Amino acid sequence: MKIHQNLLARPSLTAAQGERVQLELARDFLSLGLLDRAETAAQGVAARQP
Repeated sequence: MKIHQNLLARPSLTAAQGERVQLELARDFLSLGLLDRAETAAQGVAARQP
């Protein structure tokens, strides 16, 4: 989880990379049982989709 959070802070990520990291972060939260945070992270990915 910490790795994915640190990756999201990098300004050099492309949009596609940022979406992938955000999705992986949502999965991290889900595996930890943090359902509200997982939902928020997943909604962030979904909001970027056209």
